[in-house]
Amino acid sequence: MRVQKTVEHGGVTLEHGAFRVRETVRVCASDCVTQPSPGQPARALIKRQDEVSRLLPPRNTVGYDVMVFVGIERFVHYRQRDEIRATLEAKYGIALSSGEVGEVGRRFLVYLEALHQARAPGLRKALETDGGWPMHIDATGEDGR
Repeated sequence: MRVQKTVEHGGVTLEHGAFRVRETVRVCASDCVTQPSPGQPARALIKRQDEVSRLLPPRNTVGYDVMVFVGIERFVHYRQRDEIRATLEAKYGIALSSGEVGEVGRRFLVYLEALHQARAPGLRKALETDGGWPMHIDATGEDGR
């Protein structure tokens, strides 16, 4: 790996708050390329610094822990974007716009879907060895009808 560039950029996590980091990006010296995604060209194989990549998703400034916080608040506790924004500001000193909270919530769902797809075969196998999976069908409607 050889040094491609050194970049300075910001980030924000629950643990560290807002911060600036100078990151050295390395590229494969043998002109290695990544496997191209459907509809995407192959790109040079790069390596980011481990400390930064553990905190921040690629090409993002909002950390994984903030993404999980927003996702749980939004989809488990049914909080609105402005409520989440206010909580982040009051509790952690993190200022995100309402639109960015919405985008981070959507990104959370993308990561959750990828995790589900990656773990689906194992879950399916566990359910089959356990005799299937329980299903609950509730045929009641409004007011007990």
